[in-house]
Amino acid sequence: MKKIILITILHIIILSCNTVSEEKTENVSPITSNTSTTSNIKIISTPYALKSEALILSEAMARNSAIQDTERKKNVDKKFIESEKIKYDNEAKIINSSLNIDDFTFNYSNKWKIITKSDKSVTLSGTESKFIFNISNTPSSQIVEFTSYLIKSWDFDIISKKVLNQLSGYIIEAQDSDNKMHKIITMSSNNKNLIILSMESSLNKWELNSELFDLLFESLKVKSQ
Repeated sequence: MKKIILITILHIIILSCNTVSEEKTENVSPITSNTSTTSNIKIISTPYALKSEALILSEAMARNSAIQDTERKKNVDKKFIESEKIKYDNEAKIINSSLNIDDFTFNYSNKWKIITKSDKSVTLSGTESKFIFNISNTPSSQIVEFTSYLIKSWDFDIISKKVLNQLSGYIIEAQDSDNKMHKIITMSSNNKNLIILSMESSLNKWELNSELFDLLFESLKVKSQ
């Protein structure tokens, strides 16, 4: 009887040890699983990091390419604008249109169009400018008084004033409060009435228009009396 009890106790102890062993095995299993998961993350993260670097490099190259394309386009546009300006200026310097006003004849730019015309005056417009030729009622003998009055009465910032080579008039260059440029010639002719040539130009086209004004004046002729 005692042997049976002893065997039973031993059997219980053995079962108890197996249970503890299984519990320990089960407790260890998640650790192994976690270790495996961590290892997987490391394996996956390596190609992901490489892909991100490649993407960053690709975006940087694309950005640099876009910047270079923009700069190239700016340069192309700038060259095109400059070439168009040169072409326009060259066309404007074609001075083969002509006018007769009273005893006077002169040539003007093909880019200028007649706005108004009478027996004693004409107004032309073009190249961001306005040109007026006028035979006034003022006797040419009063040229000094008239020119002085002209300078004082208009709100001009005088840039230059000089006497014509023929000592028969004055050339005035000025700028007004609206940043428009002006060139004015007052001159006498054959002891008759005073002649006034004036031009108003945008600041942008001043260099061109000043040249066109000079070309017109160089072409001016008076009929022989």
